[in-house]
Amino acid sequence: MGIASLFRRLIGAQPEPQQTVTMPSPDDLERLQDQRQVVNAILAEHYPPASLSGTRADLALLQKVLDDRVLTPDQTYELQSLGIALGDVMAARLGLHWVTVEDQYGRDPALQYEDTSLIVYPLTMISKRVERGESTQVAWLVETTQEQLTKLGKRVAALP
Repeated sequence: MGIASLFRRLIGAQPEPQQTVTMPSPDDLERLQDQRQVVNAILAEHYPPASLSGTRADLALLQKVLDDRVLTPDQTYELQSLGIALGDVMAARLGLHWVTVEDQYGRDPALQYEDTSLIVYPLTMISKRVERGESTQVAWLVETTQEQLTKLGKRVAALP
C-alpha cells in the first residue's frame, strides 16, 4: 500500500478513482486530429500562413495566440485544442507518447512517459490557467514538465 493510500485510509477519505490507460482508439486519434485542425484554423485566420509543425516552433505560435488574447477564457474547447498542440511538442521533445486515460468522469488524451505510470495531461494545461486569469508561458510548461519527468523518472527507475 502506498503512502497516499494509507493516508487516505487513516483520514477516512474515499479511495483514489480507478483509471485505465490504453493506447488511443481510432476515435481518440480522430479527436486529437480535430483539435489540431481547430488550432490550425485559428492560426490561418489570425497569422496566415502559420500552421502547426509538431516542433518547438509551435511554442512561439501558441504563445502568440495567448499573448494576443485571440481566445477568451470561456472558449474551453479551443483552449484545450491549444493544449493538444502543446502536447504534440512535449511528445516530440520529451519522449512521451499519447494514451487515453479513462475513469468515472470519461476519457481524456494524455501523454505517458515510457511505459511508466507517469502521465501528463496537456489538454488542460493551458485552458485551466487562462480560465483562472493566470499568465501562461508555454515554454515554461514544457521546461517544467521536462524537469519533473526527469526527477520522477529517476525515482521510478530506482524502484526494485
